[in-house]
Amino acid sequence: MSFFKSLIFVLLGAALLAAWFLFGKLGSDDGVTLTFTAEEIEERLDQKFPITEIVKEPLPLPLPVTVQTPEITFIPSSDRLRARVTAEIDAILAKYEIRASFSCGIRYQASDQSLRIIDPTVEEIETRKLPEKYRDQVYLLASLLAQRYLNDQPVYTLKGTDLKDQAARLLLKEIEVKNGLLIVRLGL
Repeated sequence: MSFFKSLIFVLLGAALLAAWFLFGKLGSDDGVTLTFTAEEIEERLDQKFPITEIVKEPLPLPLPVTVQTPEITFIPSSDRLRARVTAEIDAILAKYEIRASFSCGIRYQASDQSLRIIDPTVEEIETRKLPEKYRDQVYLLASLLAQRYLNDQPVYTLKGTDLKDQAARLLLKEIEVKNGLLIVRLGL
């Protein structure tokens, strides 16, 4: 009987010590820090792209559009990233390539413990060989495709098997871009 009491005491002590350390760390200014490179985010997006679909609006007639995997760069000293997307329009007699750059935010979704790209805003659009009269429709198409394929796109999900990740699900403290990395701080 004394062996079981000792075992319970040791296990309870270890659990209390682990809880104290974990909550002390999460409640500190540092919290849990996750870092990502642009390449790591591109690898996660690469699982969803390329995407091809027939687009009816705002083009003059339904045409196949293929959206390639976005190239990601970080916007220094901010909480945003830049996604450069190439789309190809197959217009029966010719193929047109459109490149668009979007400024995007990052949001932490507590319900599924994921980091997601949000709020893609068009910064620049490049078209070659595309008639000028279609420029407004292409701008609108780029905005629509960004909302459809970039907005709310998960780029990382915390693993439920890691105790640190499980505890860090609670709150997002800060997101910043520094030294070529996306830095995400989570904590209590």
